[in-house]
Amino acid sequence: MPNLNISASIDPADKATLISNASHIMDILKFMVNLDPKTRKRLRKMATKRTGYVKDVYMAVLANSPAIPDTFDIDGYKSDMTLYDDLHELLGYFLPIVEGIQDTMLALGNELMKQSDTCYNYLQRAAKDNAPLTDTVARIGTAYRRSTPKAATAFTIAAAGATVIEHVKPGTRIVNTGTSVIKFKPGNDLASKVRIAYITIDPGNSEVIPKGYTSIVVENVSTTAEAIFTVRMK
Repeated sequence: MPNLNISASIDPADKATLISNASHIMDILKFMVNLDPKTRKRLRKMATKRTGYVKDVYMAVLANSPAIPDTFDIDGYKSDMTLYDDLHELLGYFLPIVEGIQDTMLALGNELMKQSDTCYNYLQRAAKDNAPLTDTVARIGTAYRRSTPKAATAFTIAAAGATVIEHVKPGTRIVNTGTSVIKFKPGNDLASKVRIAYITIDPGNSEVIPKGYTSIVVENVSTTAEAIFTVRMK
C-alpha cells in the first residue's frame, strides 16, 4: 500500500497554469456533452466486446461501400469513428490524472478526518474552562453527530399466506431469513397478479425494493412452512 500520509503543495502559479490549460482543453472539446443519469442508462453501451463488432462493421463498410445505400451518410460514419478513436486516445492520457486527483483527495480526506477528530477531542477538553468554546463544540457535536441506523423489522407469514407491508424505507432490502421461498412486488395491490411482476427470494438471499415505493406485497411460496423476512421501516 502506498504511503497515504501526503505532505505536498501546489505552487499558485502552477495551479493557475493547470486551470488555464484545463479551460483551453474545454474550449477545444466544446462539442462534449454531459448526460443525465436516465439518458446514460438508456443509451446502448458499446463497451469492450461491442467495440470489436463496430470496428469489424466499419472496416467492412470501407471495403464494400457500394453495398451501402446512398441514403446512409458514410462520411458521417467515418467522422464519428475518427472522433471516437481520438477521444479514446485522449482518455488514456487524462484518465490517470483524474484518477490520481480523486485517489489523492480520498487519501487526504481520510487524513483530514483523523486530524479533525484529534483536534475535536482537544477542543472538548479545552471547552470545560471556556464558555464561548463550549458553545462551538456543542454546535459541532450536534451538527455532525453520527446517527445509528434503524434496525430492520422482522415479519412472519403463515404458510401460503400473503401480507402488505406499509411505510417501508425506500431503496432498502428485503432479506429472507427463514427457510421458505418468498416473493414480493412493490406497491400495496394484494389482489393484482399481473400489473407488477413478483420477485422471488430464496432463503438466505435478499433483493432491493425498487426506489419510489414505500409499500410491498409479500407472499409465502411454501404451503407448509412459515416464512420469515426482515425489512427496514421509515
